[in-house]
Amino acid sequence: MIGEFLSGSDDKTVKIWKGMFDLFKHCVEGACAETIDHPNTIWSVLSCTQEGTLLNNDIDIITACEDYCVRVFTRNKERIAPENELEEFVGKCTLNQQSS
Repeated sequence: MIGEFLSGSDDKTVKIWKGMFDLFKHCVEGACAETIDHPNTIWSVLSCTQEGTLLNNDIDIITACEDYCVRVFTRNKERIAPENELEEFVGKCTLNQQSS
């Protein structure tokens, strides 16, 4: 079975991993498919979907960060934040990556 899973880290990133799972849902092979930078350490990350799988385009990724912000990332083009908010977020990430 092929699927995706998430990880959050002290390196200020959330990673989306694609992997091959056995019948017991143990990942037997995997690789990082995407990285989402954050301005601070990730405390928690989870996925939220009606289908129960990250392969669904309606997936939301919810993160809690050391800057006391909870953020929601989505693949659904109808729910993406306005361009100015995305630029502000990228600016915060870039600034904090440089100061590390």
